[in-house]
Amino acid sequence: MRRVTFLFVYIEFLDILTTLIGINIGFWENNPLARSTLGEFILIKLFFTVLIAVILEKKKPNHYDILIPIFAITGVIWNSFLFVLRAVYP
Repeated sequence: MRRVTFLFVYIEFLDILTTLIGINIGFWENNPLARSTLGEFILIKLFFTVLIAVILEKKKPNHYDILIPIFAITGVIWNSFLFVLRAVYP
């Protein structure tokens, strides 16, 4: 597995984890694809994570590949920011 693919999959795992934690403490998911049950949401996220990981592995590597994990981490940063806000302003 290429480093960029591993990084992407790890970041997506963190995104799913922080989203589930957020839902358990009272937040909601604004993604229109996630307006379903929690199980369907996880399956959708896992499907697209695997799809993008396969594409990253199959395609010819280039220096723009690192942009994919960089964009993917914005969800983790956003969820973490909301956790901090909830801790500061309960």
